[in-house]
Amino acid sequence: MHPFFTNPENRSRLYVLWIVIGLVVVGVGSTIGVQIYRPWRQERLMREAREAADRGNFAVASLNVRRALQNAPNDPAICRLMAEILEQAQNPDAVWWRGRVAELTPGSTDVLMDWAKVALKFHKHAAAEKALAGVQAADRERVDYLSTAGTVAYETGKNADAERLFAAVLRHEPDNAAHHLALGRVQVLSSDFFTREAGRKELRALAAEAEHAVPALRALITSHEASGEPVAALSESEQLLKVPAHTFLDELTHLRLLHLTKDERFPEALAALQAKAAPAPKNAGALIVWMGHAGLAKEAVEWATVREPKVGRMPEVRQAIAGCYLELKDWPAVLKITADGPWRQGDYIRHAYRSKALRAQGDLQLARSEWNQATTAAHDRPDAIRWLTKIAASADWPDETEQALWMAIANVPDPAWAVDQLGRRFHEQHDTENLRRLAARSLTTDPQNDNLRNDFAFLSVLLGKETDRALILAHELFKKHPTNFAYASTYAVALHCAKRSPEALEVLEKLPPEELAKPSVAIHYGVILAANGQLDAARKYLDLGRLAPLLPEESALLEKATKLAGEGKSGD
Repeated sequence: MHPFFTNPENRSRLYVLWIVIGLVVVGVGSTIGVQIYRPWRQERLMREAREAADRGNFAVASLNVRRALQNAPNDPAICRLMAEILEQAQNPDAVWWRGRVAELTPGSTDVLMDWAKVALKFHKHAAAEKALAGVQAADRERVDYLSTAGTVAYETGKNADAERLFAAVLRHEPDNAAHHLALGRVQVLSSDFFTREAGRKELRALAAEAEHAVPALRALITSHEASGEPVAALSESEQLLKVPAHTFLDELTHLRLLHLTKDERFPEALAALQAKAAPAPKNAGALIVWMGHAGLAKEAVEWATVREPKVGRMPEVRQAIAGCYLELKDWPAVLKITADGPWRQGDYIRHAYRSKALRAQGDLQLARSEWNQATTAAHDRPDAIRWLTKIAASADWPDETEQALWMAIANVPDPAWAVDQLGRRFHEQHDTENLRRLAARSLTTDPQNDNLRNDFAFLSVLLGKETDRALILAHELFKKHPTNFAYASTYAVALHCAKRSPEALEVLEKLPPEELAKPSVAIHYGVILAANGQLDAARKYLDLGRLAPLLPEESALLEKATKLAGEGKSGD
């Protein structure tokens, strides 16, 4: 053996060297292995997710994608796959994931259009509008942009914009029948006679084509009804029933028009449609619901429970029959039919009906308990929350209506309607505290909304809460929008309440005289003028301010300033 290896010290050094080399090899190997394994694992997870989705196993598919996202949460391809799987599963969360892809790939018109189209599919119009707003001007002549933007405008009631956009689409593709249909559906709702008739002419031509006959005739029916022409709508409905592709709901529309026009064929048509609907729970339920709303609740109950009792025994039809008992104010019958549950996806309706019946019988405690169970069953379902809001408002239940509206703001994707309703309610009640709470809650879902930020700042100042933050916020808004009278007024009030009335006056004096004369601004200008000793000028604007709808805290400022001006004194 070589003398080097017989030396114990050298052998120890050699062992250490081999250990170090081994650790380095293991470390390098592990690093290389991880670099090779991680992409392979990601690809496997995504492949298995696609395969699971193709089999209809969306739970497994989304689970695999979420595992892939744990390693690469900002990978647009993985986020896109999640969006595609959710869309395939008819899950509206696909809209959020499309938005996430757009966030990770800024500037891509194709990605923005995918987002807008999916949002439109799930009727998330605010998200669709946000996606379309991000499309660069150079790409706004694309056919898919014009068509999608036109559809969003049509579905949100902006018919003038929709007509303009669909007309632009037709300039690109004049022979596309689908675009002619889209334009015709908008034009037939116009208040202008010639535009409306042009749309009807377009739709009648399309009604002769099998592919577009059903939607064209439906649009014509809607147009005639909107114009107060039920006989003409009935005539179009009769044409629609000749088209093989028509549905049971089209037949129900025909029955409704016969009833509306007091046509002598109505009794026979009702009997025929009842016979057709009896074997199909969904159709039977739709017919019973319509009869209840049409003043035929008694006849609907008799048909479903006496003449055709097998209809009444269908679990899917109980909800419709219960609605008829509500129309008839037969509270014991309502409680009896709603006693057994759950009602599948409609258990919130069962509890709400029971709450209404119990309240009508004077049992307020149990009614409240049933309502709470209804809200619990609906808390994560936007459609259910909307329904509860409507039934509470129609029944004139203020507390329950407010509760449902707060639920909507917390759980509905586009809660602007709920914010508006609560805002009006709190303004009518002069409830400044809840108005501020509403603004704060709304900001959590729309933090860049300058109007909401202004509302929060103004209400905070009035209430003396978070005043430092409110002043900073008001100043930021004023710098960003120096000519906006509402933002200027908020900033001035914030300065005044911070004992900086001379600065507040400088802010408002930059506004045009016509803006200062608006009652909502005049009150604040008058208060600040009085605080700065300009008492004669203050009186004029304080009088104008009395014309505005005032919150209690604004009234207190007004009265204090009026007293100051009346006494001929000045001060902060």
